[in-house]
Amino acid sequence: MVWRGGRYLCSLLILTAMGPTTTLDIDDCSSGPCMNGGTCMDLVNAYTCSCLDGFNGTHCEFDIRECDSTPCKNNGTCFDATNYYNCTCLPGFIGTYCETICPDGTFGDYCMESCTCVDWANCSNIDGGCTCEPAFEGAVCDRSEVKVTASRTSNDTISKGDDFTLACRVNLAGIDLDEVAWYRDSVELPNETGADYMVDSNPDMGMYSITILVADALDTGTYRCTAVTKENQFNASSEDISADVVVRGKIDLELSKLEDYIQLNQTASLNCTVFSTSNASIAWERNGVRLVNGMNRTRIEPSQEMGTGGTYFFSVLNVSYIVRGDNGIYMCLAFDGAGIMTDSGDFNIFVQEVAELANPEYLNVRSKQLQLVWDFTVQGNDDEINCIAKYGIQDTNETEQDVGGTSPGVPLLDLEPYTTYKFQLICVNLAGSSEPLDFPPERTLAGKPSKPRNVRISEIEARQVFVQWDEPEVENGPIDVYILTARSEKSDYIYPVPGTSASFTGLTPYTIYRIYVRALNFNSEEGTQTSNESVPSESFETLQAAPGEPVGLTVDDSPTECIISWGQPSEPNGVIKKYTLYEEVLKMGTDVVDKTQKVETPATQLQITFMKAGLDPFSIFRYSITASTAPGEGVTATTTDVCETPQGVPVAPQSIPTPNDSGISQTSFTTTLLPYDARNGPISCCEVIVVELQSGDPDLDSSDPSYGPAQIKSYEEAKNTKGTPYRAVVFSNCPANGVLVIGASTGDVSTCNTVGSAGSASRRRRQTTGASTLTAVNGPLNTGGIYSTFVRVYTPSPEDSQMAFYESGPFMVPVTLKSSGTPVTLTIVSVTVIIVLICVIMIFICLRKRKRSRRQRNRSPPTASAGCTTTYCMCTDPLPTNDQTMEAMNINR
Repeated sequence: MVWRGGRYLCSLLILTAMGPTTTLDIDDCSSGPCMNGGTCMDLVNAYTCSCLDGFNGTHCEFDIRECDSTPCKNNGTCFDATNYYNCTCLPGFIGTYCETICPDGTFGDYCMESCTCVDWANCSNIDGGCTCEPAFEGAVCDRSEVKVTASRTSNDTISKGDDFTLACRVNLAGIDLDEVAWYRDSVELPNETGADYMVDSNPDMGMYSITILVADALDTGTYRCTAVTKENQFNASSEDISADVVVRGKIDLELSKLEDYIQLNQTASLNCTVFSTSNASIAWERNGVRLVNGMNRTRIEPSQEMGTGGTYFFSVLNVSYIVRGDNGIYMCLAFDGAGIMTDSGDFNIFVQEVAELANPEYLNVRSKQLQLVWDFTVQGNDDEINCIAKYGIQDTNETEQDVGGTSPGVPLLDLEPYTTYKFQLICVNLAGSSEPLDFPPERTLAGKPSKPRNVRISEIEARQVFVQWDEPEVENGPIDVYILTARSEKSDYIYPVPGTSASFTGLTPYTIYRIYVRALNFNSEEGTQTSNESVPSESFETLQAAPGEPVGLTVDDSPTECIISWGQPSEPNGVIKKYTLYEEVLKMGTDVVDKTQKVETPATQLQITFMKAGLDPFSIFRYSITASTAPGEGVTATTTDVCETPQGVPVAPQSIPTPNDSGISQTSFTTTLLPYDARNGPISCCEVIVVELQSGDPDLDSSDPSYGPAQIKSYEEAKNTKGTPYRAVVFSNCPANGVLVIGASTGDVSTCNTVGSAGSASRRRRQTTGASTLTAVNGPLNTGGIYSTFVRVYTPSPEDSQMAFYESGPFMVPVTLKSSGTPVTLTIVSVTVIIVLICVIMIFICLRKRKRSRRQRNRSPPTASAGCTTTYCMCTDPLPTNDQTMEAMNINR
């Protein structure tokens, strides 16, 4: 027996003796050996059985028992069947094997029952039993056990006007309830506090109450409290509670006829209804007088009728042949059985008659509307009264309008402005029409006029034009003023005038305009009434005028330039022809204008640049500018911006005056130092250079390099060498008109430094020297010597703090000091001096020419003159180039 795929196959081998040469195949399945639907498979001398699911054994004779493995859980019962089994579950479980507990909220067989537990309770999955901690004492865990009890909080008698309270208790917490409602005679009462009820609740304790406020007979009845659980599964109501409200003769206003509108000579009727739980009666009074049936046209008809909880007592008061005096208040009095008054109420009879009008006035008078105001001396007791106003212009009643039945009336609309009307009022009620009430004439306020007409212009000028126009076709008032508007592409200009013509001033020159006109009526209530604009005048162009000031004038002060920029005038007033720039020059540190000048530029040029190198040094430049049109020059534009130039090369000092004979001695001479013009900036040093001459040379030149700062010697070096310059006196500033003595008896020493603060701009080719401290010694001069002198000034270089500019003044006319010898000696000396002076001049001229020749030789190779080899034939000959010849020259010099 072999296990194959869940089946046992059994093979049976049967051996049969046969002859050695004969073989016979027998069908071993012919006997049907396989049971329970098994399939037989024939083999050679054997067979096998293939069993259906659920059977096994050699011949499939055994039924397999699936329940033997106990597949059902939670005590479920297993039922065996062929090739399968079935589990029957106990209550509270579901699933193929009863393995699943009922979902929350269900219980019982197949979990088909729904739990009724409160939300926070545990529900048994088997029997639905509820387990919880009660919300409050007496509360249940199962909604199906809901109970409601109700009671009155007081057993006192309830009288009309009293308050009484009903209490309700529910044994479920409010979270499990949809609502708790009160019913009276099966009619649900409001569940919120109002004018008649006050509702209170405490859901967490299951307490609910309702208080009936100001009870009356309608509050008599049977009350009950009903609780509705969530999803409306379980509802419960309390037992009925009875409440009887005792009413002692109270007037029922709803069932009474409190007023009657009646016309003259008709019968008025009032009905007073009194409700009482006991016997009651009714009486009538008028102005404190008790009315009796049959007295003064009065008839009283009493009756009564049983009602819910009590009796209704009725009393009808009839007053016949009504007159105006019957109009007024009537009082109904209610009495109980003991004759004590329990209630009273006011009733009214309104006698309707024709209205009577008086006191006509006006209210809210406007340009197109007003309201009529009047008094009703007799209104007629008719709320349906209606008044009609008839009105018209110039005593004609052409129009009528309903203005209502109260004063002031409905506004009368669509009136004509500034028009006098007369009004008449008639009021109509059920009794008829009133007598007409005439109102005094009234004029409406001024209104909006139509637009002015036919606008014309003439006399066009630069800033004004003469305008004329015609009045509006419809004025609607006195036309208090006209508003003229001059409109251009850029703006509107408004000009008010009183009449129909005016000179419109304040226009912008050289501008195209159109003139529009509007008419105005002043209205104190509605504001100014302005017409639409007129059809404009023909366009026109104002004439040109002098322009306004150019805009945006600025001065950019750079280290090397003064850049002046401006813009076109905001009011060009015509075609700009040119700009005129005005320049004021002030010396630095002063407010005095040194000079003025102007520059004209074309209209297209809006900037001009001045190089500081071409301007006066050490100056402040202020600028203003104007624009010009054909009529002339316009307004000047100014600016606080300025341009400043730095100090420059100092101005050359003046020559020192030649002293007179009285100022000349043997060793000195006295002269005057003239004032120095420091207009190019302050100087740092002023020095007096002295030279002893061979003779009175008239061609002395202080700018010659031989008199440069580097060639100036000390007094000691120069005092015994003629032609050598030295510093006699130096000052930090040139004294003005100071007395100057050259050749002091003792050597006076003075010093000065050539550098100081300065600007930073280059101006022109200047003479410079290195920064240094100058020392001067004013020692005695040589007796009988010929002297000349000049003044040199220094100013710090604005470009280099270690350099200084300088400028030299002309030489003074030479002066000869007095001699101490005899006249013959003096004559000889004088002649000698003259001869020496002539020689010196010749030598000087020769040296100058040689220097020029040397410069030329440096530019091109020199050609030696024939016959001039060792010595020089002329001062114009080229200078020698070898050292020996130069030494010879120096010796000869």
